[in-house]
Amino acid sequence: MIVFIEIPFSAGRGAFQAFTKALGANAVGWLGRNATLDDLKADDAPNKYRLVGGRFTLADALEMKGVTAYSAVAGDPVLRMMATWQAWERQARHPQHWVPHTFNLREALDERIHPVMVATEAMMRGLRQRGVGTEMDRIMADLTALPVTIGFGEHADAFTEAMAQRLGIDTSELNPAAFAEFSHAPGATGLYQSLIDGTVPDRTLHHRLMAAAEGLPVWTTH
Repeated sequence: MIVFIEIPFSAGRGAFQAFTKALGANAVGWLGRNATLDDLKADDAPNKYRLVGGRFTLADALEMKGVTAYSAVAGDPVLRMMATWQAWERQARHPQHWVPHTFNLREALDERIHPVMVATEAMMRGLRQRGVGTEMDRIMADLTALPVTIGFGEHADAFTEAMAQRLGIDTSELNPAAFAEFSHAPGATGLYQSLIDGTVPDRTLHHRLMAAAEGLPVWTTH
């Protein structure tokens, strides 16, 4: 059973749809869509699912049984924060909807509004085993010790190929658009500088993951 850790606004609903189409609805368990965390951690989960995914942490993933590999898409933190904000603006009933009404994105970042700052470290939270510190070296050490496939939003085709190989299916059965980045960062503006300043932990981890890949479009360990 392969575990896909969904980093918000890197590859989410599209990834669920792509894996479901390729493997069949009954072969994919996704937190909050067709399964609970207890379902994914159950002893019989490897017999039910070929792949499980969702917005849980590496600590949760390590409690799952019969896992053969872990995977995630590490999207650009600046683009991910912009996509998060745009989603908040579109969702009138979102718990953080007060933010767009009160601040624009640059102001929210500069004032370090709590929900926004939490969102800027989504990658750190997802790929950390436990604890509340950044623990950059520990995160990298934990991932290196595991069988992982980490993709990057600008190289969706390569991640698709790697995941198809892990799953034992033809590459054509997975839609690379589900794992791709489509946004563009703003130019050298005040907003861009605020995004750079506000996403330092996730950007640092993003650079460390790319460095671990040693120039390859996907980081795959043993």
